[in-house]
Amino acid sequence: MEINPKYGIGKLLFGMKQKDVEAIYGKPNKQFRDEDKVIGKRAVDVKEALLAHHFKTWENEDFDLAENHFNEDNWLILQTEFGVIAKIEIGAIINNADEFDWKFKSV
Repeated sequence: MEINPKYGIGKLLFGMKQKDVEAIYGKPNKQFRDEDKVIGKRAVDVKEALLAHHFKTWENEDFDLAENHFNEDNWLILQTEFGVIAKIEIGAIINNADEFDWKFKSV
């Protein structure tokens, strides 16, 4: 699946409910863990690769054992522990009215 910053992942758009997802893909028949992601890679390497996709500015925030690398334009957080990515958060964009900019409009 292709990650579409500000919009969602593949055909999934931010703002969808479970029924909307099931209308596209049907009900799940199993669950599994996909290990082919950026988890475990160095944040500096991932951020460098994202430069070509217009992820240019990053805010860094240190915690006890973790560090967040936040790209507000695309609402992406790479959380590292001991220098490698342990968690990723992607989300919908907040608009100028301080509301979520949901890309999926319910019908």
